[in-house]
Amino acid sequence: MARLDSEPLQSVPRQKTPAWRKALYWLLCGGVTVGLLAWSLRDLSLPALGQVLSRINYGWLAVALGAYLAVFALRAWRWGLLLAAQCWPGRWRDRFYAFFVGYSANSVLPASAGEVVRAVLLNRWAKVPLEPALGSVLGEKLMDVLVVFLILLGLLVRQPQLSGRLPLGFLGAVIGVSCSLFWLLARYPRLITDFVGHCMQCLGLGRWRSQAEHLLGGLLSGLSVFRKPGQFLLTLGATFLSWSVNGITYWAVLLALGITEPGWIGALITQSLAAFAIALPSSPGFVGPFEAAVRFGLNFYEVVGAEAIAAALLLRLVMYVLTPVLGLLLGLRLGLSRSDLKGLAPESTPERPTAGGTPGWTGAGPQLR
Repeated sequence: MARLDSEPLQSVPRQKTPAWRKALYWLLCGGVTVGLLAWSLRDLSLPALGQVLSRINYGWLAVALGAYLAVFALRAWRWGLLLAAQCWPGRWRDRFYAFFVGYSANSVLPASAGEVVRAVLLNRWAKVPLEPALGSVLGEKLMDVLVVFLILLGLLVRQPQLSGRLPLGFLGAVIGVSCSLFWLLARYPRLITDFVGHCMQCLGLGRWRSQAEHLLGGLLSGLSVFRKPGQFLLTLGATFLSWSVNGITYWAVLLALGITEPGWIGALITQSLAAFAIALPSSPGFVGPFEAAVRFGLNFYEVVGAEAIAAALLLRLVMYVLTPVLGLLLGLRLGLSRSDLKGLAPESTPERPTAGGTPGWTGAGPQLR
């Protein structure tokens, strides 16, 4: 396979993150990871776990992996819909490769840095402007948050006995505020940009005002789809489809272990909880929050102990081991290296605009998991 870009990948300009911020970030991530992982494995019995894993049906495991790979194709299509509202979205193949490699980078880089990697790769390979590409990633997160909550809410209507055990009011309030904020950002980009520039001027940061306004304007342009009802509804439909197919992965993994009680609805509910949990800061690969969310969701259906732990481990194998390995192999075929990925991504936490106009940025909210 030929390399898709016509020039060597260059590192994204970035500022050095202070040592104390790095230490604080890793301390927070480490605490979340260790705490939730300890809760998830609190009653681990290796003999019992081995007995559960010994009955794996590899046919259903193959279905789980196939469904998860199909989601990448759907997400690449959805990404194109978001970008097309503002600029040339590139070829589907370019978006698919960038998404796949960026997802794999998420498994080895901190702070969801793979989201930046895929935006930069699409810029290199398809000449899609970087700021709208990053802005479209923000748009994806809002779509995912909204759709995952609606799926969870719709499923709980059919299983009302679970409603009292989940903080639906809190989640609904957070999502309502997020949707309102994103609507304002998409509806009044120029007003928001001017306001931020004025604030910077008042704070004595005028020398960075033009750079910040240019950067923010580019990012907000990636939210253009929210001002176009037809494209918005199509993108929303693509998001529902991708999360529905993603749910097949959870369902097939449960069937691979002979766990039938949660069924399709239980698998989708567990998926929704995992999608919210991985928004928490943690180590690369979302170790801890993912396992805790899967076990928490399965506990609703009396899937506990070794079976719940086995399901979480098998889902991790499919999502965070096999799939990232395939993505990294694809990256190698395209001529990328680990140093390329490090150079394309921010160090850890958000930074103000650099002289090159490219931000350090981290994603938030439900992701493809």
